[in-house]
Amino acid sequence: MRQLMTGLLVVTLMILISVKLWAHGDDATPNQVLTGEVVCVSCYLAHDGIGEDHAKCAKKCFQKGMPMGLKVGNKLYLVVGEGHASANAMLSAYAGEKVTVSGHLLEKDGMSMIEIESIQKLSSSKDPTVHQVYVCPMDGTMSDNPGKCPKCGMEMKEKK
Repeated sequence: MRQLMTGLLVVTLMILISVKLWAHGDDATPNQVLTGEVVCVSCYLAHDGIGEDHAKCAKKCFQKGMPMGLKVGNKLYLVVGEGHASANAMLSAYAGEKVTVSGHLLEKDGMSMIEIESIQKLSSSKDPTVHQVYVCPMDGTMSDNPGKCPKCGMEMKEKK
């Protein structure tokens, strides 16, 4: 009986540890692609600090460790690096410019964050194109491109 209880305890612990690792693993959320402007979160929220006119200030803020954001349309995403590390070293050169990032998107309680894995600068920081966000009505997967959801195959809808 003692061996059975010990075995059940070990199996239970292994399951709990596996669930915990899976829930916080690197691939816990699907990879997403977003295109937007790199901004200083503090400056954007405090005084609408955006664009080339604000890039120099944003770079100074990033050197101080202020949080970075990606403004996509009318939505602001907090930006972090892989493993929830600071993204400042990766993105500070792009302050005030439009970039396309790929990574894991996390949303909770009205807050949105993208843990970036790759960055691509757009050819022109003066690109007037507004980049729309598309969302899967079934599972909430988001993209800046229309088409079919990579997870379930449903048609992505324009996010209002």
